[in-house]
Amino acid sequence: MAMICKEIISHILKLCSNVSFIPYYSYCEVLEPKTGYENDNGTAMRANFFVKGNDTFREIEKKDFEFSFGDDVQVNLKPNIEIFYKKNISPLGCLYYLVRMDNNLNFSLYVNRTYYLLFRWKVENVLPPGQILKDLTYIRLLLGGYLTIHSSSFAKNEEEGYLVIAPSDTGKSLTALRAVNDGYFFLSEDLTLLGKNGMLWSIPYTSTLKHEKRKMKYKPILLIASLFYYYKKPKPAFNQLNAKLLDKSKTKKLFILERSKYNNVLIVDKKDDEALLAIKDKIFLLNKEEFNYIQNKGVVSYLYSSNIHKKLQKLENNLVKDLINKVEEVVIVKSKTALGFYEQIKKLIKHEI
Repeated sequence: MAMICKEIISHILKLCSNVSFIPYYSYCEVLEPKTGYENDNGTAMRANFFVKGNDTFREIEKKDFEFSFGDDVQVNLKPNIEIFYKKNISPLGCLYYLVRMDNNLNFSLYVNRTYYLLFRWKVENVLPPGQILKDLTYIRLLLGGYLTIHSSSFAKNEEEGYLVIAPSDTGKSLTALRAVNDGYFFLSEDLTLLGKNGMLWSIPYTSTLKHEKRKMKYKPILLIASLFYYYKKPKPAFNQLNAKLLDKSKTKKLFILERSKYNNVLIVDKKDDEALLAIKDKIFLLNKEEFNYIQNKGVVSYLYSSNIHKKLQKLENNLVKDLINKVEEVVIVKSKTALGFYEQIKKLIKHEI
């Protein structure tokens, strides 16, 4: 298949691949004609995902690597970073992947066809290729000064953006979509990119609304079922909406959604250091549910062999701290139902509460 290239985060990230579907790549599972910005704005980073034959990886096996982690992961740090993974799953053969990164934050993930076709969700300790690509994207964006937050977001204009953070299945996507129906600009429904000074960047091509995540325990005969699991590609949320898209906006208000027996709104006192610390910890906790790259042995091997894991933690901490300091208000919104959040948020924005 010919290579497809799409700009999936305006000015920041371009994705190129020789397949049109990357299951579990939360940033953009489906590369189709309506996906991506029409104009190439010149991106800071490029991610590549390629499905290759086994011969490509057998050549890599012959190389000497600087670091070995168990029997399945090897890492090189010079001249450029390489992570090589091999796992035998007899009688089906081997799973291979190879990661290459340059000094400009660009990176490539190569997987063999067996891995791409059979492992489309996590089975025991084997992650789907899309999740590996997601972890790499998160880390490289963070090194570039951007934190991906599990959240939805919408905006009135480039100066007034609203970030909505909540646990999965609470109502953050629905809240953003109801705001869009009221005429606000669409930024994101599942992932938002946070830059310096509280700037929000749109990640519009997520597929949460049509993508039901499933888990299974390791049963060899059921691996074949994954071939049919994604027989119908989920459509990116933005492509289903009649919405106006905005590339970025400054965060004006941060909303934390919580399910409760009663509808209620609590504006956090920004002079209360203990309350702000609790908000920061909550953001980290919710984000780790989506981006738990510690489960990714290849990625962890690279982080510790290159000694950058502490740097990542510092970057995460600084960006969240900067967000909380820059926003006009931090608001905890409680509701009995997913529909109830937006009604309260709408009143807050219009200063009716």
